[in-house]
Amino acid sequence: MKIFRSISSAPGFSIAAVLLLALGIGANVACFSVVRAVLLKPLEYLDPDRLVILSGGATPTHFAEIQSSAHNYSDIGAFAMEEDLAFIGRGTPDLLRTNRVSANFLHILGVSPLLGAGNITPDHTVVISYELWQRRFHGDFQILGKAVNLAGESYTISGVLPPGFAFPAARVDVWLSRPEESPKFSPQSRALSPFLTVFGRLNSGVTLEQATAELKVIQTSYARSHPAMLDAKPKSPPAAVPLQRALVSSVRLELW
Repeated sequence: MKIFRSISSAPGFSIAAVLLLALGIGANVACFSVVRAVLLKPLEYLDPDRLVILSGGATPTHFAEIQSSAHNYSDIGAFAMEEDLAFIGRGTPDLLRTNRVSANFLHILGVSPLLGAGNITPDHTVVISYELWQRRFHGDFQILGKAVNLAGESYTISGVLPPGFAFPAARVDVWLSRPEESPKFSPQSRALSPFLTVFGRLNSGVTLEQATAELKVIQTSYARSHPAMLDAKPKSPPAAVPLQRALVSSVRLELW
């Protein structure tokens, strides 16, 4: 009772305590939402158990070799690190989280756009998230074919993705093509550095062990023909890792 009398006699302290409690509850709810969305909830892609990420990074040259030499996959793509690009026009300028991915990324994931065909061809076309469509374009159903200005460059919107779609990070606003040309790295760094993350869809019946064994063969051939590349001699052998496990590892690191 003394505690409650003390609190009631110090209203400023009471307000601060309530605010701190609310912030703590809010943080826990947000944390639980992340855990539920990524650690507990199955990935909302077609046959998610066949989706894998190839451990370690890859140079564009290595990625091209994996694409041409790997036979255990129905399709293979890559993505680069997220970039925050300035969105200009349609009201207040904003920073949008963007990601450069292979043009076939939706096909690999088995996801269909909510609007449009979802093509992100090299000729400056992009797809946007449902949340961005609502927030900055007010759910305009005539959005397809319209231009969006990102960091001074004009892109054409070719599709809107379903509500809640997330790849490869929890929040991405815009997806662009050509991950191998990410401006976050200089041309020399792009040529030599393993900045790409390779992912793919395993053929039906292919095991992780079979996919990993094939990657090791490709790695040996690549190291022999490209000894100067930074990914020619990785610290650990390449492996095909389930996409869900890779995302869980990423989220765990962020939570810690």
